[in-house]
Amino acid sequence: MKKLFVLIMLLAAVNTFALSLDKLKEKAIENRPVLQKYRLDTGISEENVRYQKGEFMPSADLGYQYNQLDEDAMFENSENSNLYISLSYNLFDGFRDKYNLKSAKEMKKVSLFELQSKQQDIKLDVAAAYLSVYRNQRYLEVRQNAFKLYKEKYEDAKLKYDVGVMKWSEVLKIKVEMDNAKQELLKAQAELDKSLNTLSRKVNAEIKIEDINFQLLETIPEFHKYDFYKEKMYAVRSELKALETVVQARQYSVGASKSSLYPKVDLSMRYSNSADSVNPYGDNEEDELRGQVNVSFNIFNGFQKYANINKAKLEMRKSKMDVMELKLDLKNQLQNVFEDKTVALKNLEVARTSLKEAEENLRVTEASFNEGIATSTDILDAIYYLSRAKYNVINARTQVFLNYFKLQRVIENL
Repeated sequence: MKKLFVLIMLLAAVNTFALSLDKLKEKAIENRPVLQKYRLDTGISEENVRYQKGEFMPSADLGYQYNQLDEDAMFENSENSNLYISLSYNLFDGFRDKYNLKSAKEMKKVSLFELQSKQQDIKLDVAAAYLSVYRNQRYLEVRQNAFKLYKEKYEDAKLKYDVGVMKWSEVLKIKVEMDNAKQELLKAQAELDKSLNTLSRKVNAEIKIEDINFQLLETIPEFHKYDFYKEKMYAVRSELKALETVVQARQYSVGASKSSLYPKVDLSMRYSNSADSVNPYGDNEEDELRGQVNVSFNIFNGFQKYANINKAKLEMRKSKMDVMELKLDLKNQLQNVFEDKTVALKNLEVARTSLKEAEENLRVTEASFNEGIATSTDILDAIYYLSRAKYNVINARTQVFLNYFKLQRVIENL
């Protein structure tokens, strides 16, 4: 009893450390370099916001100038220098700085939405690769069982040949199928290894078959109605939010472009100290404090200002078209996945029924074969039908889960 308890505890511990799909997705989010690229884009957008905030701050300059002439001039000695410090501040620029800052903030949101979208894409890729490993592992089991059955029937056939109740040609038929099953077994193992390589690439970590927990796939998931997915898709999709935010940013850009229609007002203060020597505090030292208010207004620049405004408006309209196109694409994507889901569920139901029939057919055929009524062709066909029925169940089950994951991607719930 104690040994059984220890064995159960060990199995539970192994299952605890096995990688579930959620853990695989987490590892992918941590490890994939492409996400770091998107995070860097977010950092760039943050710096753009900080740059635009600088437009609201004063500018300070410190300078020194030294002049050396060949001889004294009427108003300037041959040697003179000037040290100055100046402060300037824009009082009004047609709200350009205001709209540019708002646009930069919106583009920062866009970069975050793009990061979220890429994370969801990677999670879906991992889920699809996870399903591929599961499918190929189950395929391998089917191949192993088929080879085992062929081998058993081959041994039975040889015994029947030895006692003279079966022709050698019938034995050879089974032998040929057994050899073919062995080749298919090797192919199935190779496909499993390749799918593990793909999963490792998607996660960016080495994954072995014994590391994976397929418990999630034991129960068929529940699906919601079409309207649920449609409503939530339009509300949460990052790609859609990103484009809608781009539209808002473009609208702010239109406001910024209209700043050229307004006057520009700048305030500046300058303090300077000059002297007739290298040292600005040397001979004939003079200092000056000057304040200025500069008002400028462009009367005509070849209609460039109006071209820029129209261009900004066209960019905004173009972004709105992108939003409309994406909504249509997302709707079409949802409709297709929902259709695939419906077909997959029906196929799974049919495949399960066919599997029961194939198992019963093999049982009956085996009994007839053992009694000498059924031929080797009959038993080979029965084994083939059983293998095909198992494949159909595996394929249908895999498709159900694949469409489930795709629908979760539609509503960004991976």
